[in-house]
Amino acid sequence: FLALLSAVEELKLRDNRLRRIGPGLSKLSSLKVLDVKGNSLRKLPEDLSQCTSLEVLNLAENEFDEFPKELLALPNLKELFLASNQISQLPAEIKSTCLSKLSS
Repeated sequence: FLALLSAVEELKLRDNRLRRIGPGLSKLSSLKVLDVKGNSLRKLPEDLSQCTSLEVLNLAENEFDEFPKELLALPNLKELFLASNQISQLPAEIKSTCLSKLSS
């Protein structure tokens, strides 16, 4: 099903009580904005790192307790929202990313 949506550029799944996102995001090859604010996510799918067009990612108000390392592999990520999670520290490698806006 997701393969049929390869032209999708923006996906908003806010406030849906999601506990996980299944594999298949990498099929959304044009995805630039992913907004999953206000869910119950603790982990991201491994294939998210293949969403190389992703520019904006909103993970605020979820249940992450550590920084998702797969985000460091997103070459075009410019805005990252992590507020209201339980992440206590950010990795040093975040300084070498393309991020222009980080909310934690």
